[in-house]
Amino acid sequence: MIGMVRDLSLRVGVTPTDGVLPAPPRVLIVDDEPKNLVAMQAILEGPDRELVCANSGEEALRHVLNGDFALIILDVHMPGIDGFDTAELIRQREQTRDTPILFITAAVRGEFAVSRGYSLGAVDYLLRPLEPDVLRFKVGVFVDLYRKTAEIRSQAAELARAEAFLTSVLQGATEHAIAALDTAGRIVVWNEGARRIYGYAHEAVAGRHVRMLFDDDAQGALPQALLKHVDRQGRAEGEFWQRRVAGGSFVARITISRREEASGAGGGYVFVSRDITAERQAEQARAELYQLREANAIKDEFLGIVSHELRTPLTMILGNAQSLGARFRSLPPDVVEESLREMTLNARRLQAMVESMLLLSHLETGHDVESEPVLVQRLVPGIVKDFGEAFEGVDIRLDIDGDLPPVEANSTYVHQIVSNLLSNAVKYGAKGSPIEVVATQLPDAVRVAVLDRGSGITEEEATRIFEPFTRLDRTQFQAAGAGLGLTVCKRLVSALGGTIGARPREGGGSEFSFTLRALDASKAGVAGALAGDIA
Repeated sequence: MIGMVRDLSLRVGVTPTDGVLPAPPRVLIVDDEPKNLVAMQAILEGPDRELVCANSGEEALRHVLNGDFALIILDVHMPGIDGFDTAELIRQREQTRDTPILFITAAVRGEFAVSRGYSLGAVDYLLRPLEPDVLRFKVGVFVDLYRKTAEIRSQAAELARAEAFLTSVLQGATEHAIAALDTAGRIVVWNEGARRIYGYAHEAVAGRHVRMLFDDDAQGALPQALLKHVDRQGRAEGEFWQRRVAGGSFVARITISRREEASGAGGGYVFVSRDITAERQAEQARAELYQLREANAIKDEFLGIVSHELRTPLTMILGNAQSLGARFRSLPPDVVEESLREMTLNARRLQAMVESMLLLSHLETGHDVESEPVLVQRLVPGIVKDFGEAFEGVDIRLDIDGDLPPVEANSTYVHQIVSNLLSNAVKYGAKGSPIEVVATQLPDAVRVAVLDRGSGITEEEATRIFEPFTRLDRTQFQAAGAGLGLTVCKRLVSALGGTIGARPREGGGSEFSFTLRALDASKAGVAGALAGDIA
């Protein structure tokens, strides 16, 4: 705190006094007798004061013109300008009008002389012969009084400069609305920044509760809650909707803190607000730019991957077609059969890639999904059968509960999801090991899982495997593909309101699963009809 005060002093032009001793108070002694001057100097000398001597009224006046004095000790009886005349001339000068004067005299000549002395500002009379202790005590009192008065004036000047500085800062801070609130939350100070941001002049808000600034909060519940929080914690901050004088709303970052009086008593609150509309717009623009750049990067990656993936099967199909066209009659039957098989497999790869891209494009455009009651125990076995016929030699084993409730889904989407998960298991599963498809009931959903005994997947890989064009480094050469199949699955499951995930399988391999919501009670009749049809 001391450092902060020192820093503020420097800013407002107050010179710190650390290590610098102020000039000691000066005492002017005026007497036409040199021996009296010497005697009083001997009595009054001390480190806390500076003694200045004059042997006439004229000399005394010259000293008074050149500086201030804490006290003037003035001999009444002097030749030329006596003590009374000297005092009268001193009192006529604005700068020395209030300087205390202590008269020294050998005898007081009547009440008129005493009255005149006091009218000229005499603080006391001392009679000769002087009592050293009395003189020393009286002078000490005025020296201390002068020092304390000087300190008070210095502090008042510092406070005035600090107040002027803070006022200029307050009024000049046009980027922030700054208001002082009383203990009830009413506005008492309103700076130029507040007028610029909110549009209200000081006269329009003075004495009104700060709730008037909060949008859609006419009852003041939010401002009152914030003030109570400040009472407990000393500070409250956040982003809140505010209201302009013209009726428009904006978001502001607001800080409210306690305001204390100089006495230390609670004096209300300080309310600081900053319009962050432009900041929000800039953040949104940055986010949109980032998304655009990311989309461009994904597009470039997509074009690179797809061009490669499309070229490979097309080359295979074209090469086999040319070979068959040129030498069909001369080729052995097994070679012809192998060429046709390769052409079929590569054509299916192309078909799967095109379907995946079309589905992604369809989902990205935000088309509504037409859902229907679907029985997983009826649909999934048919999907597995079709997949097995297309991929001969694949061992797929089913473990499906026959009493599963209907789910809200789209048969085409479910077919694509299961087919993609099966295709993934074939690509990365261990050759010769079976693929398992398990369907079980959850409290409010049905879970379908596809399990393999392949190279497996780690927990970290499971969190990113569903992102577009993601292929694991250790498996990217194990099978061809553009890395779109699992992305399609995730988008389709999300469109159906379900969840999808992957995890390592105990004993080795991977488990990919998705859930679909069970049909709600309002469609129980349809569910019953489907169940009867199954029975």
